Amino acid sequence: MVMYAKNENKISSSDRNEIFLKYIPLLKFIAGRIAMRLPPHIDINDIISAGALGLIDAVDKFDETKGIKFKTYAEFRVRGAMLDSLRNMDWVSRSVRKSATVLEKAFAELEKKFNRPATDEEIAEELGVELEEVYDMFPRLMEYHF
Repeated sequence: MVMYAKNENKISSSDRNEIFLKYIPLLKFIAGRIAMRLPPHIDINDIISAGALGLIDAVDKFDETKGIKFKTYAEFRVRGAMLDSLRNMDWVSRSVRKSATVLEKAFAELEKKFNRPATDEEIAEELGVELEEVYDMFPRLMEYHF
């Protein structure tokens, strides 16, 4: 399989299609690995579609003179395209998501410890913050919680 036609280092259309079809299983494999850590409402086909765009980009931008295998380069580009797509779908900022995770963990640990729902004061103590900071976290989290 020829990676590039002689004209301006561009790949021919037939070679491009051949490469794309050869690496479709790679798309499904990477998407499956990523999907294992995602909530069930994320459709794996959306991830595969994003990866397909990454694969097309990899085929177009691959430079065999760099001394790396196409598969290695394609895996990197496909995975990156899939993760970028997931980030674009997520309308919650990372800081809010991190705050939610910290609060949920604190609630769960205290609930397990006391065998009852934790009070706001206990949460503040567990997090090592003032009670007002806990109250400040709630409105931001409630706004984004789904």
